[in-house]
Amino acid sequence: MQKVIISFLNINQIKPNREFIEQEIDERRLQKANRYVHENSALLSLGAAWLIHKYVGDYYVDEHGKPRSESLFFNVSHSSDLVVIAISDSEEIGIDIEKDADKNKELVSYCLSEEEIQEYDKGVSFLELFVSKESIAKADGKGLSSNIKSIPALPLNGKAEYMEKSFYRHNIKKEGYFVSITLENKDFYIIEEENNEF
Repeated sequence: MQKVIISFLNINQIKPNREFIEQEIDERRLQKANRYVHENSALLSLGAAWLIHKYVGDYYVDEHGKPRSESLFFNVSHSSDLVVIAISDSEEIGIDIEKDADKNKELVSYCLSEEEIQEYDKGVSFLELFVSKESIAKADGKGLSSNIKSIPALPLNGKAEYMEKSFYRHNIKKEGYFVSITLENKDFYIIEEENNEF
C-alpha cells in the first residue's frame, strides 16, 4: 500500500507569515497571488505556494494547467480558510477540499448521476460527493473539463474506474471541511504532517 502525505495550512497561519512566504516562493506564484482582489483568496494562493515550495520545490505546469514535478506527484486545493497539499512519490494524485455548506439544488441534478442522487437523497452531502468527483478528475490530470456526471463519486472510499483507469479514493472530514484524496492505480494510507513553523 502506498503512502500519501497531506498537509494543511489555515489562513490564520498564513496571514502573519505573509511577508516571509512572499520572499520564499517563486515569482510566478507570487504574481498569481497578487492578482486576487480579495485578501483571503490571495492568502490561500500564497499558502498553496508555500506548501509547494516546502514539499515539492521546482515544478512546471502542464498543458492542462496542472502543476507537476520531475521527482514526485502532488496536488493542491483550497476552500474558505484552509489550503491543503497531497504528495505521492509514485502515482498521479488529486485532492479537493470544500467547506461544508448548503448548495443550490440545481447543482445536484447538474453534477450527480442517478446513483449519486440516490446517495444524496439518503443524506450524503452534495459537497462530499462533489469533492470525490473533483479529486478523481484532478488525479486524471484533466480537471472537470469532461461531463461532470460521468466522473464517479462513488464509492467515497475505495476503488473507482474512470476513463479506463483505476483510481483509489479516501475521503476525510477535517474541521468542517470535506477532503477527498485520489491516487491512480494503487490503494494508499494517509499521513498528515503538521505545519507549525515557517
